[in-house]
Amino acid sequence: MKWTDEEKAVLRTRLNAGYIPVTESGCWLWTKATIQGYGTLKYRGMNHRSHRLMYELERGPIPDELVIDHLCRVTYCINPDHLEPVTTKVNTLRGVGIAVKNAVKIYCPSGHELNGRNILPRDGKRDCRKCDLDRQSLYRKRMRLAIKEAKRFLSEIAESRHVELADEAASILKLFHPGQWSSPPIPEPEEQP
Repeated sequence: MKWTDEEKAVLRTRLNAGYIPVTESGCWLWTKATIQGYGTLKYRGMNHRSHRLMYELERGPIPDELVIDHLCRVTYCINPDHLEPVTTKVNTLRGVGIAVKNAVKIYCPSGHELNGRNILPRDGKRDCRKCDLDRQSLYRKRMRLAIKEAKRFLSEIAESRHVELADEAASILKLFHPGQWSSPPIPEPEEQP
């Protein structure tokens, strides 16, 4: 943000009145209003993050593509020496959330190593290629069994001469493999004397 010298002086006064320094850690702990664990200061009718205001006053503007990372891991610290502009990705990976835990995993839940050719990038995640192949293999096996059972069922229906049911069973099979199945020939009923 761009401020006049007068605005900077007002902001500095308000920011300096809103924190207490902690000697042991060097943090400047914000004691005024907070939102989601971050200090806030209302200025020009809008809430601003106090750590961002302090950084901009002491170090200069924050590039639009960067966020402020608390190097001390204390989100209500406004000491500019504890703040660093970084990308969102770097900020996330420096944290302690689930994204960090997943990023540092070296084994999948099944015990396969997550490295090299065994990593399957998908939707921004790292999936285990071996587990994915195992899932696909199991799916194909289940589909083969389902189709085998459906064929057996279709044959039984055809033998019992239920024409409507045979067509319905064939149309169900077409859902599994279009173009592969059609109704089996239904034998003509024998004439009764």
